[in-house]
Amino acid sequence: MAGIKVIQPGFNYIDKPDILESYHEARKQAFTLESTNSGFKATGLVPFDLEEGLVRLRMMLKNA
Repeated sequence: MAGIKVIQPGFNYIDKPDILESYHEARKQAFTLESTNSGFKATGLVPFDLEEGLVRLRMMLKNA
């Protein structure tokens, strides 16, 4: 990862400009469309595929 600074062993300090730069880069890598959609799908909060959500709802109503 070019341009990313890493805290060296034995040091536990990172200054504000470095943490802001590191946070920005980590956020870009972590919050992708794919990972966000996968997270919502896994929890069942918002179905990515509306039809899949309706199938689950019908199954719940049928088993109730």
